[in-house]
Amino acid sequence: MSAQTDYPFPWNPDADLDGWVSTEDLLQLLTVFGTQFEPDTWETDSISAAVVLEGNHNYFQCQSYCNDIEGNWRMADLDAFGRHFDLASSVSAYFWVNGNDKLNSSDFAYDTYQLYGPTGDMANVSVSNFSQAKKCMCYILANPALEFSLYDECGVLHGPGAIYECGCSERPEGDCDCNGNEIDATGECGGACLVDEDGDGVCDDVDPCIGQLDECNICNGPGAIYECGCTEIPVSNCDCDGNQFDAIGVCGGDCLEDADGDGECDLYPAGPCEYEETLTYHDEQYAIIEIGDQCWFAENLRTSQYSDGSNIITGSFDLWEDNFLVSAVCQPHPTQVSLTGYYYNWVAANYGLLVEGKNVCPVGWHVPTVEDFTQLESYLGSNSGGKLRMVDNGGWKSPNWQATNETGFSSPACGYMRYVSLMYDTSLRTRYLLQVEGGLSWPPSSIPVAHLTYNNSEIQISTISASEEAGHSIRCIKD
Repeated sequence: MSAQTDYPFPWNPDADLDGWVSTEDLLQLLTVFGTQFEPDTWETDSISAAVVLEGNHNYFQCQSYCNDIEGNWRMADLDAFGRHFDLASSVSAYFWVNGNDKLNSSDFAYDTYQLYGPTGDMANVSVSNFSQAKKCMCYILANPALEFSLYDECGVLHGPGAIYECGCSERPEGDCDCNGNEIDATGECGGACLVDEDGDGVCDDVDPCIGQLDECNICNGPGAIYECGCTEIPVSNCDCDGNQFDAIGVCGGDCLEDADGDGECDLYPAGPCEYEETLTYHDEQYAIIEIGDQCWFAENLRTSQYSDGSNIITGSFDLWEDNFLVSAVCQPHPTQVSLTGYYYNWVAANYGLLVEGKNVCPVGWHVPTVEDFTQLESYLGSNSGGKLRMVDNGGWKSPNWQATNETGFSSPACGYMRYVSLMYDTSLRTRYLLQVEGGLSWPPSSIPVAHLTYNNSEIQISTISASEEAGHSIRCIKD
């Protein structure tokens, strides 16, 4: 018989395409269909063929059996059931329906359905139910090339292609992109923010201010309501520009010192003597001078009273009186007092260490320590002694070595006094009593003194015996 050449094998039974359906062709046809379906369970149209396999099979068996048929067979999809519904409706059973968009029988199809043959009713089948047994219909296109001409890239028969916003579909309502994301509370597509109460675009879980920042950058603050806008004037300032009152009370002024408080700026900063040039103590006026960071009397002490106004014992340098320590002061010849000052024993010089108020120097001043004279010597450098000695009218024996008195200390040659009226070394030296180291106790091991001599240009610090009954000079230094 003459073969139909419009259709390929297997529904054209002319397997060898010689124009005749021979016994050999029929045997080949039986190898394809003989064991899988009966003649009344297959159907063809102009471009496709479909067969219903015998028995019931699970999803994976259906995929496998369809793929095993020679040719480009696959498990029937919705299009196949639409073309061959008459075949499916003749079977009172549920069919597996391949919902795979790619229409490739080898792909795993998660969008899978079951279809009831007589009515065409469909329902989704979950993966967990793929093991159920259902009828299986296989499907093939008459010409495999038609697979690409009849179906668009989205797998839709005669479809328009990927023309939608998301390619093969429109963007789902409520989504902000084609990946299933939604707009979060801050307007970010796919963002994770749940709440943005103040609508400032910052998620509340990280927003440093849920509300409104005022002009002072304070969350929900009152604004620039203070004297300096966002703040009050700082306690140490006098205005909002960070200025302070100067020494004469001018805000932002440049006056550094007004030592006497007269409202007029001092021309230079106060030194250790605080602008004072004289001091009156027990009705005696003394010149005072600055040397480095120290303020000194420029004259030898000449008082017979302690700072509390009580009298110093006078007339003898004996250290004992009824078994008690005795402090003593003696006056030289009246004509010499203004130059040499009075002479004191070491007890008088240190009595304030034993009894409060018994300081021989004024309140706020003290008898120098070894450290005080050492600092003076260090500041003056070389010729320290010469810089302290008077040049003229000081009673110094010639040559009065390197005396300049450039400091204004104006030390005369006083010598020292013994036994009330006996004077020693009056033109050769001056001894200045210093405080006893470590406080006064009886008997101290020695008494520190500072020496100025006519033939030595430096200050000499040494000690004298504590048992020496003698009087020496004192210069007071400011605390």
